Amino acid sequence: MRSSIASGRRVAAAATRGALALAGACALAFASVHAQVSQPGAASGAPPTATETRPTVDTEPIAAAIAAARRASGASEPDRALAILDKALLENERDARLRFARAVVLSEARRTEAALAAFTALTEEYPELPEPHNNVATMHAARGELDLARAHLELALRARPDYALALENLGDVQLRLAERAYLRATQAEPANASARSKLTLARELIARVTLPLASIPAAPATSAPANPNPPATGPRPGNR
Repeated sequence: MRSSIASGRRVAAAATRGALALAGACALAFASVHAQVSQPGAASGAPPTATETRPTVDTEPIAAAIAAARRASGASEPDRALAILDKALLENERDARLRFARAVVLSEARRTEAALAAFTALTEEYPELPEPHNNVATMHAARGELDLARAHLELALRARPDYALALENLGDVQLRLAERAYLRATQAEPANASARSKLTLARELIARVTLPLASIPAAPATSAPANPNPPATGPRPGNR
């Protein structure tokens, strides 16, 4: 999956890691499925393609813009946060960190479709970055689109096999998929006591690992703010 172009991306991505941690997490409310809001490339890096090579970028202004946008978003000023990031993007329009941070702000502002489109675009342009795949997965899981969620988590793990957040999220999605399969088994064969028992156990486990919405802080000072519009049992993003 990593061509010579991708290896060039890894070099560029190494410079993004510090700033990635500044872009908090958007929260959905699924058991343990966490959306990553630290910037893309934090885990693997986002380099430019052969036709996108560009000179070395000063990362300090980018990190400063992301930090300022996070503060604005945390203060419930998403439009100001977006304006800060849009201004920074005028000079660094293809910077994955800025675009990731912008997608996070959109998600926190309940602009779900725009956020999903932004995260999806990052997965298409930088498939080697695991974080955008993880966040796309949480959004699909929140909609009950478990197969799409699993596919994106598997892509995230293909990019970074030791990505703990995606591994945990995949476990949560697979638990939901197991519940769905057991339910279908009981519908196809109502007398199937084994399937009924497994369905009950799966639902009990889901109930135990799913956090009540009230326990998810709106905008903690030291961790990523929670998604303002989480589904009752949707994914919950992780911290920065």
